[in-house]
Amino acid sequence: ARLTAKGCAQKEGRDYFDTYAAVANSVLVRLIIALACAALMACVHIDVKTAFLYGDLKEELYMRPPKGLTKPGIVWELRKS
Repeated sequence: ARLTAKGCAQKEGRDYFDTYAAVANSVLVRLIIALACAALMACVHIDVKTAFLYGDLKEELYMRPPKGLTKPGIVWELRKS
């Protein structure tokens, strides 16, 4: 699960413009591996599961912590996406 700041209150066009989820088709993966083998290229596997956790934010972004986590009136400044 991902922590989304007020995700239930987001509106398309105002808070976000599109959504994208990269999905690799198994036939496409096999084709790329076959082409790499035919060209005597090396294949390297990279896990990008946490790529968005370490991205720097360009804007100042604040959020309220989830209920029950801290005292009321506290906000968090997010520094990494």
